[in-house]
Amino acid sequence: MQPVELLGWVAVLLTFLRLGSQPWHNLRSGQVAGLSAAAVGNNLVSDAGWLWFGIEVGLAPVWAVSVVLLPVDLLTLWVVRNRIDRTAVLSTSLWSAALIGGWLVGGAGGLGAALVVSVIVILLPQVIAVLRLDQLSGLSLVTMALASADAAAWTAYGVLTGDATLLLYGLVLGLGTGIITWRVVVTRSVPARSEGPLSPPSSTAADNPTAGGAYTSGP
Repeated sequence: MQPVELLGWVAVLLTFLRLGSQPWHNLRSGQVAGLSAAAVGNNLVSDAGWLWFGIEVGLAPVWAVSVVLLPVDLLTLWVVRNRIDRTAVLSTSLWSAALIGGWLVGGAGGLGAALVVSVIVILLPQVIAVLRLDQLSGLSLVTMALASADAAAWTAYGVLTGDATLLLYGLVLGLGTGIITWRVVVTRSVPARSEGPLSPPSSTAADNPTAGGAYTSGP
């Protein structure tokens, strides 16, 4: 196995560990504060898009990680099932249409461009959420650490394979993860408000589930 190919499979492992650790954290702790059904739904659609993209461009690590992550996405969606609302359904539907539109307009290249945007679509609401909220007990620092390593691996893999889509994915993921990690660390000193095990969100503006999601899809 060539070093570049090995790096791709290391990135696959890191992506799986990252996205698998977050729902495990929520199921174990019973905390869902800071999570968003809209972002989780968008992530599920994005991973389906990465599967499609990986098959089209012939990059096995890309489609392989998507096959593994789709069941994880479904588990995550179940974890936040009480937060699913009209906004989440609309957001996921629009994002599905955007990926299909990218494919119809530009083929694999158009889909790849849309998938880079997907990182921003999922991360930007989460960044806004962590900057706005004081209780982030639903977010796992282990997931954030894995996300940083994941971003570095995909960035390097994108550089070595000459794939701009994967390079931009890694860079955007790394930047967003850095901001989120900083906020989680800062807010750990604030006493957590109990929401009950996997309870539905509060109706207050501070707990609006459309504010962001804890997950970012992997290529």
